[in-house]
Amino acid sequence: MSQIAYKYMFVLNLHRALGPEVSEGYVVPE
Repeated sequence: MSQIAYKYMFVLNLHRALGPEVSEGYVVPE
């Protein structure tokens, strides 16, 4: 897996774990 895809998945998992209120600044809007 590419570095970018790995980072993107990490961010998505972080978003899911913390919730939209906390992680909104880290996640690109879908």
